[in-house]
Amino acid sequence: MESMTLTIRLPIQLSNKLDLISKYLGMSKSNLIRVAILKYLDVTELNDFQETRTSSSNSKRINLSLTQFLYSIVKNKADNLNVTVNSLIIYGSEKIEKHYSSMLEELDLKN
Repeated sequence: MESMTLTIRLPIQLSNKLDLISKYLGMSKSNLIRVAILKYLDVTELNDFQETRTSSSNSKRINLSLTQFLYSIVKNKADNLNVTVNSLIIYGSEKIEKHYSSMLEELDLKN
């Protein structure tokens, strides 16, 4: 399957949190973001979406490889909402970070 590479900017704090979670889960940050696209962006409506823009001073660049299928999900949603692909990836990344952070905290409390 054909893929493409996007350079995206994530807020530094979010990027660092995703790094931590990816180490705990044994998966890459890019894989976390790909899961986020399927879980949080491939939906009919984004009721709590607020566009986030980043600048070079408060963000970290990462190269994200996406299949054409995953890219089409993000691109179509961005076009429909008239927002950037990057802002949707930030949104999905924030959601997946909250999900796994909460899950890891719960597991830690049980131990």
